[in-house]
Amino acid sequence: MHSAGSSGAPDFPPGVIETSAALSLSRDYLAATSVGRKALFGGGGYSDRVDIYDQKTGHWSISHLSQPRDFPAAVTVGNKALFIGGGKYFSEIESNVVDIYDDISGRWSTATLSKNRKYPEATAVGSKVFNVNSNSQPDSSVDVYDDSTGNWSVQQLSVARDSIASATAGGVAVFAGGRDSAFNPTNVVDVYHNDTGLWTTSSLPVAAIFTDGIGIGDKILFGGTFLSNDTTASDLVEIYDTVSDHWSIAHLSVARRDLSVTKLASLVLFGGGSYPPYAFPRPSNVVDVYDSLSGKWGTAELSTASGPVVATSVGNQAFLAGKNSQGGSAVDIFTASPDLHGAINHDSSRSLEVTLENKGVVPLAANQTIQLYATASGDQKVKIALGSVNFSPSLQAESSVTLSVPVSLPSRTLPPGHYDLIAAAMPPGRGHAVLFASMLDAFSVRRVAPAAVKEIQPSATPLISPGVFSMQPIHPPAAVGLHTGQHDLFA
Repeated sequence: MHSAGSSGAPDFPPGVIETSAALSLSRDYLAATSVGRKALFGGGGYSDRVDIYDQKTGHWSISHLSQPRDFPAAVTVGNKALFIGGGKYFSEIESNVVDIYDDISGRWSTATLSKNRKYPEATAVGSKVFNVNSNSQPDSSVDVYDDSTGNWSVQQLSVARDSIASATAGGVAVFAGGRDSAFNPTNVVDVYHNDTGLWTTSSLPVAAIFTDGIGIGDKILFGGTFLSNDTTASDLVEIYDTVSDHWSIAHLSVARRDLSVTKLASLVLFGGGSYPPYAFPRPSNVVDVYDSLSGKWGTAELSTASGPVVATSVGNQAFLAGKNSQGGSAVDIFTASPDLHGAINHDSSRSLEVTLENKGVVPLAANQTIQLYATASGDQKVKIALGSVNFSPSLQAESSVTLSVPVSLPSRTLPPGHYDLIAAAMPPGRGHAVLFASMLDAFSVRRVAPAAVKEIQPSATPLISPGVFSMQPIHPPAAVGLHTGQHDLFA
């Protein structure tokens, strides 16, 4: 476990922890989406396998598509996750089947596209799912599923092409770039407006074939770019502002293809991929991170280099899954937690005034208990509760709150020694399950007469001196215990 910013990017937001897992079957050319609190990884390796992670329970389970296939598209609308089309790698086998998972009932059903789509691309806006691309031939048809009616229909793009990328933001679905009838990159963009049901067009600044795209806020980012038909990768990222209808350009830290993109709170993650040349691609472990609030870019790393990668997110977690160079399965899980910092503003014999600031990218959940503890530096088993205060509202990202924590010194006998003062935030009903903790200050206990009586004295400063502290996230959130620095406390 390590901070996702450990690759050295100074502008990577704090509060993101990276862990890893594995799929039940190692495979590539699969698809991923999320519905409710579940992340689904389906198909690939010409299998019907679906790995499902339930964030609520933390457990993985296995389900199956109605038929095996590579290259399906995966998209979510309402409470349904759809795995669309696909085929078999290095084969003429193509599929027009749509497998639909209902998160409410937990059951699967199927539907049929208007045609086989071996390399489909899909996005959803409102109650509608749009499916483009067929095989390796330019095509203008769009299969549209309306979840509100259960009906399917066919619409048309302005120009026939293949290898289109799609994404949704600001109430519009955008279908960008691809290859034209001469198999050259195109700058054509089709835009569907959900509020009117009308189509318009736009143009990319640079004609391109994209690997993936995603919407965040009012912007859509497309990356993993090819600028020519020889599949030479580019570091180009083209960004569409759905409000102004304007495009801008950014760049990844390194050019690569076969990456996947997902979002995590205000962050966009472009993960993995392959370095050129196309004939002998090398897998990448790079994750480019775009902060949509600050507009800054940073980098992180996957636990292992993976070429074709799929990605999805559930709540405060982003999942990037791929097949590593050793043939194994790797799922990197990025978890965003509140990153709490604070200052001790004032202290008295009965209370401590503390200002907490959330510098992370996700809120601190409501109904937390802020608890102050003293722990013996030389004996981690000794812990003394000094005081607590209930904090009812959530603490949003980039916001702060000042709390007055009642403090009472313990009446029981304390062994002499050096003690550390700890602040912890704990959710209700979890006992000592610590979400966040901070080393605030230190004090010592000295023996006075009579021998059974102990008195707390400051080690060098007042018992609780004004100062600054930092509360670091603990992962996993439900774990019992506190890990800070080199010490395991509350074990």
